[in-house]
Amino acid sequence: MRLQQNRAVEAEQLARKGLSYAQSNYQQAALWRLVAEAAEQQGKTDTAANAHNKAMQLEMAGDRG
Repeated sequence: MRLQQNRAVEAEQLARKGLSYAQSNYQQAALWRLVAEAAEQQGKTDTAANAHNKAMQLEMAGDRG
């Protein structure tokens, strides 16, 4: 929602906060994808790349347990 409102900084902050509450790899991966998209909109290419990598690692790991 925040990204659609062109509020990328706030969207990134909320997604990062959500990471502490996410219980599954799937939830964490989705939040890291939001972090990546928000970072891209802010021109933070290194942050975006790192967030994409974290999301991919979590997706590959799946939801174990």
